[in-house]
Amino acid sequence: MRRLVHFLLGGLPTTPAGTRALAATMADWRHETAKGGSLPNRLRGNAVGMWSVVRVLAVVSLKELPGAWTAVGNLVRRLLPAHSR
Repeated sequence: MRRLVHFLLGGLPTTPAGTRALAATMADWRHETAKGGSLPNRLRGNAVGMWSVVRVLAVVSLKELPGAWTAVGNLVRRLLPAHSR
């Protein structure tokens, strides 16, 4: 799972600061998973790591990709029925 996320994040067009933030989060995820000895601790480490990646990705995308969020908002407005606006 971590390898797939790392591969997908590597293709994102981010600034060096965003790339460093994502790399540090992936390193923390690896560390959290490695220190858990039992299966429940490893699962907890994976859950915490995945949630951390989602949070950092949201912050990086808000900072670096504001046009993408505008496009998502426009798409949602188009998909909503006219009477719900």
